[in-house]
Amino acid sequence: MSNDALKVDSARFDVFLNKLRREPWLGTRAWWSKYLFHFSDIKNAVNVLNLGFLYSRHEALKKNIIVEDSASSHIIGNTESALTDFVRFYFRPLTPTSYMNEGFRPAHELYQGAHCPVPIYFLFDLIKVITHRDTRFSDGSLARYDHRILDSADEFANLPFRDIYHNSGWGHENLERQDEIKNRRHAEAIYPTRVSLNNLEYIVCRSQAEYETLYNLLSPSVWNRWKNKVAVSKYRKLFHNEWLFIKEVNLALHHIDVGFNFPARSRSYGPFSLRVDISDNITGLTAFYEKYYEDIVSELVKPHLELNVSKLNSSNYSVRITINGILAYLGKYTGDEIPF
Repeated sequence: MSNDALKVDSARFDVFLNKLRREPWLGTRAWWSKYLFHFSDIKNAVNVLNLGFLYSRHEALKKNIIVEDSASSHIIGNTESALTDFVRFYFRPLTPTSYMNEGFRPAHELYQGAHCPVPIYFLFDLIKVITHRDTRFSDGSLARYDHRILDSADEFANLPFRDIYHNSGWGHENLERQDEIKNRRHAEAIYPTRVSLNNLEYIVCRSQAEYETLYNLLSPSVWNRWKNKVAVSKYRKLFHNEWLFIKEVNLALHHIDVGFNFPARSRSYGPFSLRVDISDNITGLTAFYEKYYEDIVSELVKPHLELNVSKLNSSNYSVRITINGILAYLGKYTGDEIPF
């Protein structure tokens, strides 16, 4: 980034962030302060990686590249229309928004229509984005009428980071304080129209199965461009993991084993419709398994489903799994070779 593209006080952002990371209260969250976080459903993420840019909501709708809309229509309706012209980043993962829309959910559990069944996180270098002259930031949710849009290093240093990075239970906090913290957790950085992926540090998947799905949705050339930045979330928690999704899929000559992350609460156990489509890549023969679960936990008992595919007798087949008609996994079996 050339110097003329930087804020005049850009060096002071770096000084403050280095000081912030040494704060004892931040603890294991110190790594959050290195990144800006943007999450979207996997199908939208594929478009981002294919195009090489993150677009504002307004621009993405114009280009018809939002496949799975993760945003609540109510919240969008309460947000100034001008803000849809900006690319938006959170200062942290595990926001209240991601809590309300992450994972496969029964229709009655969708929050105001918002849904992000297979979330992918893009982690951008915070200091490189925040110091660009066109970047602004807020001290809370941009969907609230009382938000402030700020610009300078002094304003950045005065952001309520203890609340922005708050990640513990409510304890003895009163309702008014809870509302304030939820608002601060939604503080954002914004940038007009589109952001290139030059400062993209990581692309993080929730599970091994979803990593494989991303691999299979991308062309070989696009995958090779980004593969060194793609990771599976393991030690640093980015996802809530409280709803249904596919954790791992083991493909073999005679069987397919599907491992699930079950919903955390009993009222969210269903209904779910599951479909597994299998295609022989050589002969073109197909097979499928379909099941409707009123309560997936009690009906499966263990978070695994094993399917016998010995009759297909194929050493080269593809598997597509949908939950409630939405893509949950895409994979290929080509013998024992792992293609990524």
